[in-house]
Amino acid sequence: MLNKYWLRLVFGLLIFTKMVYAQDSVNITADRMEIIKKGELNLFKENVKLSFRQVIITADELKHFIPQQKVEAAGDVRFVQQADSGEKLEILSQKVVYDYKKQYCLVPCTSTLFYIPENKPEERINLTSRETEFFGEEKRILAQGDIQAIYQQYQIQSGVLEYLEEAGKMVLTEQPKIYYQNEKSSAQYTGEKIIVLREEEKVIIEGDVKGIIYAKSKE
Repeated sequence: MLNKYWLRLVFGLLIFTKMVYAQDSVNITADRMEIIKKGELNLFKENVKLSFRQVIITADELKHFIPQQKVEAAGDVRFVQQADSGEKLEILSQKVVYDYKKQYCLVPCTSTLFYIPENKPEERINLTSRETEFFGEEKRILAQGDIQAIYQQYQIQSGVLEYLEEAGKMVLTEQPKIYYQNEKSSAQYTGEKIIVLREEEKVIIEGDVKGIIYAKSKE
């Protein structure tokens, strides 16, 4: 039988959750749970799944910081955000920090990211990096460190990659390289900055531009 302390604690958590989330609820399932720091921190372990609005997170372990409205997922983490418009973001990593109030996601370690613009799977972006940030309200991705990316026929390398969904623009800096290949030729370009414009199907290279183009021989 629960003592008076635990009854007050559970009742307080229910009231606090209702006040903070209003009509938005954070739904978490797991095989095991620990309530820590008088309910300010919840620790979920094994087969963890979090659902909030358009976001689903699965992980081996998840810390839920209730006052901060933030979670930290660890282990085999999969973060998915699926918008009604068809836009989809998927991140695979060993750690993800998600602030659901600000719609901000931080991946502080090596990760693989898949991003599909609104109902355009042919324009999917695949990238790996050492650190990744996703700003949900701005629809902006910022990746840093040893970036390897594939976008349509382009293979990309850089130190920093920023993707702006509203502008349909990808900006590469810190020794960026872009490789291109089609049926007639292949090429490698470098510069101080490389800009990929999605709607215009255009690539702009600025500063100390160098290019190597290989024409394919006819068989």
